[in-house]
Amino acid sequence: MVGFAGIVSVLRPRSSPQADAMHRLRMRIMIETSACVLTFAFLPLLLVGAELPATPPRTEPEGHPPRAIRSAPERHVRASRLLIQWAPTTEGLRMLVPITALYAGILAIIVGVLGFQVGAARSQVGISILHGDDMDLAEKIRRHANFIENVPLALILMSVLELNGTGAGLLHGLGIALVLARIAHPIGLHHDNMRHPLRAVGAGGTFLVTGIAALAAIWQFVSA
Repeated sequence: MVGFAGIVSVLRPRSSPQADAMHRLRMRIMIETSACVLTFAFLPLLLVGAELPATPPRTEPEGHPPRAIRSAPERHVRASRLLIQWAPTTEGLRMLVPITALYAGILAIIVGVLGFQVGAARSQVGISILHGDDMDLAEKIRRHANFIENVPLALILMSVLELNGTGAGLLHGLGIALVLARIAHPIGLHHDNMRHPLRAVGAGGTFLVTGIAALAAIWQFVSA
């Protein structure tokens, strides 16, 4: 990594300190955005799953060609059947963490609204990257970014608790508190009012939910 970084620093044309700082900021935004996208992409694998039926031992019928030399079309048919078998359907669907899935869906709608507001504001002011000293756009960016920075970890902890058999009461309490906190936070986040009460409620509520879920997960491990 050090050698690669050195090569990049040599090949990149020299520029002013302001341009270098802007370049580092853009790289950080790209890395954080990629991490968030991967988190939300793989989170459904923890939330909902379909139980595959056990495959009994197979024996080759008499006169049937060995599996290794079967024709390619037959192998493709078997692969297609496997994909159809894996695809979740209403029949035989087993939800691993239904309570967490409920609140994950609600929170996904909220982050979608926040992301749409950022995109609409960018389109309106014509700023593609960062906020260009437009504080209204900066507010919308921070509302969306703060959500992405905090909510995935809370949902992962909730899914871990549910998989470990935590009671529905605690999970619903955490989920409701998290949803209310994430609604309050963007309403209270303003660049000219640091002490807005809803901002404190949103940040504090998110921290409280994450902390309780983390302590509960640790306690489950210790008491197991």
